[in-house]
Amino acid sequence: MQLYETAAKILVFPDTLKCLVTLTNDGEDSKEVEFEPQFKDVDSKEAKMALYIKETDLVSKEWVSTWSNKGFEVAGHFDNTRQARNPDWKTMDSVIKDLKAKLKNKYGITKIHTVVNHWFVWCGRDSSGVCDFAAQAKLEVNNGIGMDINYAHYDNNSNQGHFLGTMGTGQGNYTASGLVMKFADESGAVLNIYQHLNNVYDQQYMEHKDSLGFYNCFKGLMNRSLNNEVYSYISVKLIITNIIFQKHL
Repeated sequence: MQLYETAAKILVFPDTLKCLVTLTNDGEDSKEVEFEPQFKDVDSKEAKMALYIKETDLVSKEWVSTWSNKGFEVAGHFDNTRQARNPDWKTMDSVIKDLKAKLKNKYGITKIHTVVNHWFVWCGRDSSGVCDFAAQAKLEVNNGIGMDINYAHYDNNSNQGHFLGTMGTGQGNYTASGLVMKFADESGAVLNIYQHLNNVYDQQYMEHKDSLGFYNCFKGLMNRSLNNEVYSYISVKLIITNIIFQKHL
């Protein structure tokens, strides 16, 4: 809830702030003991983070309750990777509903406010099988989700090089500001769900074993926002929070 509330306020940036930062973390197939240190690191800085759980068997109700009560968001990491090449509406919808039911039954989570899909799998066909680039967003609206975070700065191994921007402090926002905006479909109708760019994406730097570059990417975006008075919303996707930020802060 914390992350979604922050996004909903983005159009008016509170007080005199020029830059806002959100932290997201994919639970993947990890156990709570593995990301407990990350949550403690974030909590020690009086910040919050969203965790996206893929396997409810690996995380206890007590753990979720502890961190939810501290204001951390716990939501679903929907996994439709078996259809990664061509996901269909019906299957994706069932994957979402199935995990929502598990989160409700085990943790008492009655609403998913934000979402990150495993592998960023995106359904591009409507319920009739017709191509629709906004199909996934519409599915999520139907399931009561308010913000989609299946969008990231990633251009590794591209035949165009790092066309989305030089890595490290020189990396930019390829949506210009990186601000959260609502989706629109091909007819121009605005959908009641926000799109959130992961402009500091761990996978981009993990594959290069470049923890310093990951930190400098965040630092460069923030300095540009604060020093040049550019309003910017920085999302940091950090499965390896304690490894990277404790090392370079």
